[in-house]
Amino acid sequence: MPRVTPLDEKEASRELEDITSKHKRIIAVFWDRSESDPDHFVEEWLNTGGYRARDDWYGSVQMVIYGSGADLDEPKEERSLGADLGHGITLRAYRLWDEQVGPGDILRLTLEWQAREDVQDSYKVFLHLLDEEGRLVAQRDSQPVGGSRPTATWLEGDEISDNYGVMIPANTDPGWYRLVVGMYEPDTGRRLPISAQGAVVFDDALSLCDIRIVG
Repeated sequence: MPRVTPLDEKEASRELEDITSKHKRIIAVFWDRSESDPDHFVEEWLNTGGYRARDDWYGSVQMVIYGSGADLDEPKEERSLGADLGHGITLRAYRLWDEQVGPGDILRLTLEWQAREDVQDSYKVFLHLLDEEGRLVAQRDSQPVGGSRPTATWLEGDEISDNYGVMIPANTDPGWYRLVVGMYEPDTGRRLPISAQGAVVFDDALSLCDIRIVG
């Protein structure tokens, strides 16, 4: 995509809706879009409507793997958080779309952010899946909305719905794992301190929920 140049956004939207309604996993390959899609419409549509899980570069060619919402109805878990990360950033809530996944699957999650004031700097979000010993099993680190909504663009009162996919490694053992979330400075790796009443916070990461990996 697009099949014609310049891109017709209405036609592209219809085609993307059709594709994502039929497939649980989408593999998108992006290369020179200066003429075919200069505004990156296709990528931004997928960033908003899909669950971006992996990015790989092969020279100037980018391959992105998304989980789709083809089989989604109601979230398996939905919880208000009101977590304060400072810098005018609040994590209001999350919605978990998969209560259990298997090795090689994509765990899908939506984070709901709010800017209490204009945010001055760009931060990355991390989602880490930890085993019972606290060891990292899977992760997804990204600027919000697949990079389409960096925090430095957030203005006071903005509400941002932010989809993520976490790719579960093929060699992951069955069992229960803990999903945690936070933000950090890309240049230094320093995490933003989090405070959330009634929630478990450790190492500047907020514990969201337990995830079951099935064999």
